[in-house]
Amino acid sequence: MIILMIKTNSGFSYPGYVIYLSALYTFYILIIAVRNIVKFCKVGSLILSAAKVLNFIAAMMLILGLQTAMISQFSANGEDYRKMMNTITGGFVYGIVLVIAIYMLLRSRNIRKGEMQ
Repeated sequence: MIILMIKTNSGFSYPGYVIYLSALYTFYILIIAVRNIVKFCKVGSLILSAAKVLNFIAAMMLILGLQTAMISQFSANGEDYRKMMNTITGGFVYGIVLVIAIYMLLRSRNIRKGEMQ
């Protein structure tokens, strides 16, 4: 999805004050996702932790979508600026997803090794 967004230089645009509601919703979802990751990491359930990580990744994608909408609405820099910012933010989101996936795989492997011994 990130690569498609960058290659096609696509973005969102919202009419009127809808962009402010979208920003409010995005930051609300991000805060709730971070809070849930911390909360359910302490519980120790891999399934619940994985579900909360998926919510966090969805919140990160919402940030990317909000960025494109805000650039379309408020920036006078044009298409090249949006493509550059989508590349930077998309790369950051992609990197976070990879780090989280590797961490979750290593953590589950360590937990399984502990159960077998």
